[in-house]
Amino acid sequence: MTRTLSEPPQTESKGRASVKGMVGRVLLSLVILSAVFAITYVLARPWISTWGATRAEVTRTLPGDELVLDPTSTNTLAVTIDAPPERVWRWLVSDGCGPWRVLQFPIRREHPDEDRRT
Repeated sequence: MTRTLSEPPQTESKGRASVKGMVGRVLLSLVILSAVFAITYVLARPWISTWGATRAEVTRTLPGDELVLDPTSTNTLAVTIDAPPERVWRWLVSDGCGPWRVLQFPIRREHPDEDRRT
């Protein structure tokens, strides 16, 4: 096909096709992303909601459970610390929480009873 300089190029139909193709790719991406999210939620949620807890810890009644009679979901997360409770509690109360009530972990201490925040 030959054209003269006075004829405009025919890009209108190609432009519409490329927009439709782009919209189709975006919709396909959203469908795939939604499917991956749904599958991940269904498969990973039971594992994540009991992170680090034993079966006994997950099934036992904890203080405050009586406040919500019919919970829609439950989470029991746990960490095992190799120390007696009195040392762990003292650490949490003394310097475990920072000014924004965020748990902060010390990088290194020469002696566990040493308080560097004074």
